[in-house]
Amino acid sequence: MRTGSSDGFLTVDIHNPGISYGLCPNISRGPLADPRTRRALSMLIDRQRLRPILDSCGYTVASSVLTPTAMHHLDCSAQLRHDPATARRLLTAAGADGLRLDVVFNSSFSPVDTALLSAVAEQWTGHGVELVLHDVDFGELRTRQQHGAYDFRFFYYTAIDPDALRYQFAVGQRNAMRRGERDGLDDLLDAQLHCPDPTERRKLVHDIQRKFIDDGLWLPLCNVRTAVSHRPDTVPQPTLDAEGLARFTISEPERH
Repeated sequence: MRTGSSDGFLTVDIHNPGISYGLCPNISRGPLADPRTRRALSMLIDRQRLRPILDSCGYTVASSVLTPTAMHHLDCSAQLRHDPATARRLLTAAGADGLRLDVVFNSSFSPVDTALLSAVAEQWTGHGVELVLHDVDFGELRTRQQHGAYDFRFFYYTAIDPDALRYQFAVGQRNAMRRGERDGLDDLLDAQLHCPDPTERRKLVHDIQRKFIDDGLWLPLCNVRTAVSHRPDTVPQPTLDAEGLARFTISEPERH
């Protein structure tokens, strides 16, 4: 957490721990059912070219499914490299030329969603992939989520503990990518939850992150930063908790 000042205001901020801001594929339908297609789309993203957009609000380029401030984050930057040649081979092998995909999101709480997704869409366009943006209200977003009426969802999730991955993605939990049945990923997600040994649990969480990236089950874009401004003469000691929520310490009045 760091502080700054402007016109009598101070700012406190936190780089949110949890699941990075990224594209979650609906693997229950269409071309995204093929892991080669999902992996190729991730490799077509030049994440470093997104920096100017992210810098405008203090976000950083994502390096994994989990953010660097989450427990047991693993740097997967090498797996997330920009590799259009390999991506084109994967798309050809999957018979996935001329793709038209949509992404649903709600931009109410982030200042860069539309610009960020537009930049990704522009990068994909050069490789024959069209990404259509749908910035919808929460009612439509909920309906689309319930019915699987999307190719990608764009979201992040704040949590310190890596069990957030099981909560969001396990078949028996929220199942955000709409997997049809349990598989080896669910075994790993359950194993890390029940593992009593910290070192072994860390290894399991690292394996989970690698699998997400290798199988294109999450296309990480950035890490979110939350900032709050305040006047020190009004709110002298605010802090941000792990969820980015402001907490205030109110001094007790002096008693005479």
